[in-house]
Amino acid sequence: ITITATDAAGNASNKNIVINLENPFAITAPQAFNSRSVVTVVAQGFVMNGENVEDYSGFSVSSAGDVNGDGLDDLIVGAFGADPTSGDKAGKSFVVFGKTNATAIN
Repeated sequence: ITITATDAAGNASNKNIVINLENPFAITAPQAFNSRSVVTVVAQGFVMNGENVEDYSGFSVSSAGDVNGDGLDDLIVGAFGADPTSGDKAGKSFVVFGKTNATAIN
């Protein structure tokens, strides 16, 4: 799945997000996301692996604008099957801050 979006001013962007599922042959239903998903930002060259199997990391990805005010666009990555301390399959969201290099994210 590739996602391309405009920037905050509505201008076309050359930045793409590629979501690569471990089961690429059955992506028509949520059950296809039953393994850790991988979110790759092509232009910057980094990979985000889901925490655990059946977290469904990357099932939803959205532009977050500039959350931390550093002038770079940020992403929100959803993992609706994640198990935080609040309960089984309660879900989590992760903010991925924009960056200008290809170092690993944490």
